[in-house]
Amino acid sequence: MEENERIIEQNEKEEEEEVLVQQQQEVWSWGAGTEGQLGTGKLQDEQNPQLLNSLSSFAGPISLLSCGGAHVIALTPGGSVLTWGRGTSGQLGHGEMVNVLQPKAVESLEGFVITHVSAGWNHSGFVSDKGYLFTCGDGSFPAITNKTKKKAKSPPSDPQGMFSGMVVHLIESGVQARRLQIWKHRLEQLGAKIEVDFSKNVTHVFALNLDTLIQKVDLELVKRLKTIVLSYQWLEDSLREGKKVLEESYILSLERGGGDKISNTAEETFPKLLNDVHSGASETLQQKRIRISPMDLADTNLKNTVKLEENAVPESPDSSSGSYGSMHSLSPEITGPSIDAQHKTVLTSDSALLYSPPDLNRNITEIFGRLINIYRALGDDWRSFSYHKAIPVIEKLPFKIESVEQVKHLPGIGKSMQDHIQEIVTTGKLSKLEHFETDEKVKTISLFGEIWGIGPATALKLYEKGHRTLDDLKNEESLTNAQRLGLKYFDDIRKRIPRHEVEEMGHLLKKAGDDVLPGVEIVCGGSYRRGKASCGDLDILITHPDGKSHVGFLPQYVKHLKDMKFLREDLVFSVHSEEGTDSGVDTYFGLCTYPGRELRHRIDFKVYPRDIHAFGLIAWTGNDVLNRRLRILAESKGFRLDDTGLFPATRGSGGQRGKGSASLKLRTEKEVFDFLGFPWLEPHERNL
Repeated sequence: MEENERIIEQNEKEEEEEVLVQQQQEVWSWGAGTEGQLGTGKLQDEQNPQLLNSLSSFAGPISLLSCGGAHVIALTPGGSVLTWGRGTSGQLGHGEMVNVLQPKAVESLEGFVITHVSAGWNHSGFVSDKGYLFTCGDGSFPAITNKTKKKAKSPPSDPQGMFSGMVVHLIESGVQARRLQIWKHRLEQLGAKIEVDFSKNVTHVFALNLDTLIQKVDLELVKRLKTIVLSYQWLEDSLREGKKVLEESYILSLERGGGDKISNTAEETFPKLLNDVHSGASETLQQKRIRISPMDLADTNLKNTVKLEENAVPESPDSSSGSYGSMHSLSPEITGPSIDAQHKTVLTSDSALLYSPPDLNRNITEIFGRLINIYRALGDDWRSFSYHKAIPVIEKLPFKIESVEQVKHLPGIGKSMQDHIQEIVTTGKLSKLEHFETDEKVKTISLFGEIWGIGPATALKLYEKGHRTLDDLKNEESLTNAQRLGLKYFDDIRKRIPRHEVEEMGHLLKKAGDDVLPGVEIVCGGSYRRGKASCGDLDILITHPDGKSHVGFLPQYVKHLKDMKFLREDLVFSVHSEEGTDSGVDTYFGLCTYPGRELRHRIDFKVYPRDIHAFGLIAWTGNDVLNRRLRILAESKGFRLDDTGLFPATRGSGGQRGKGSASLKLRTEKEVFDFLGFPWLEPHERNL
């Protein structure tokens, strides 16, 4: 009797403890959240842990969490499953391909007791107590399979599905292979027929833009057959809505710069995808991503920096005295530089496809671009980055935004961003921007912050000294030589450089590099490598295949380019390759001129040892959104990623974060992406 009472008492105690655990259990999330993976109900990143109050509405505690590429699976002790986050491949198991911002029960698994779950990059797996395996993702919804089978069954094809009657030809250029596979699967599953070759039987052609279309099909034949040409966004939106959306807003124009559109109704006019390549407002009037002055270098312990005195900077010679040899004849009117083929390939080999977004919402992206500059000047990198993430999302839309309802589902467009968009669409302006641009303090600090080498703290000090205009700063004694150069050439540096001019200067740089060191590899990174139509500056990445000849190259190279009157003024010059400090990376920031002109452009050289060159390429190609995602992903795996390598993460005695001394040996960009488990993106696909 006493034994039974003891057992009952023990059971009651355990039940009380279990209830207490359920009452006390809390789930927190933080980090990347632009696809709803934090479960907070918001599409935004979080720097601090956020309590998921929404989980309290589900019975029982959470016994297991599994995190995928951008989605989360939660398992309860009773065998129920909740999912949230990115769902664009069906990986959440809710029977639709949309993101879910808060925990949601997977109803298709009700009736089964799930004991194990696993979240992959874009797929999910579930195992029941009976040994059944369920999988979903990549466009397939959960399907039961016997435990002896390796693959789950996909839903059967529906000949009468929403795409029935469509005969489709897909233009694959510029589309990630995995995404293309998903689209093909869903089209066929829902009744469409896919034709490998374009013919008169094809009713619909899907393409990213006109440039990719004309590479694969005869436009005159398309016009003659009156085939409908749609943006892939139509397919995405139709799948998300569960029905075919109206085609009109997604039809691609077959004329450059205007002209007739494909339409079965002559009186209708539809939004046309612009074929001109725009750079996007994210880089309009935007200062350099990383600003470094000699004072900044001292703060970051960059040793052996060459201190640039004012009298060490050569005077800018008159253009008539400049000497470029055969390159002096280059001009914007010339369609191609007179350089032999071996010097052409290096600058263009990985930029064959241009970044050509529709950019139909410049009224929004230009305002956001101005806010980026203001917040950066004020030192508010967090808000600046939020707008930086939103701009590529908006400029890629194949339609003109008329209501915020059209963009609520998009990544990076949170509640405050939606409010801004609604105000711009409704009034044509944004009150927040008007406030900033009329506030004397904000306006002045923002202006000073656009001067190369002047950061938020310095800009504030200059304002507090009573300076209000650029002319006020001309006699300011505290400015460094680099800052004075930034002030002197303020207007020049703000002007963007057309792509063809960047390419011509790149050929010059390659030829000059071969003159100094045969076989040297020179790549123009940044927005040029990402396929943009114009660039804010030139980011030049340099290495040598033998892994050793790069040592000491930069000083000789800079001297040669100065002798050619290409490099004009120095801003930063640090050499580490000869002593092996700072990972052996040599750096030069300066001002250059396009052949035959005096207009100054910003130019940066980074010389990397061959074994870490891939990391430099990733960092200096960008964009910032991608680099941030890669860093976060690396940290989640216990590593620190920067432009010099991928290092095991460490913690100091005080808890401060650090990195190990040796990087992993990864020779190519793709090896880095693969190791981190991030889908491979060609350079022109990195405008995230």
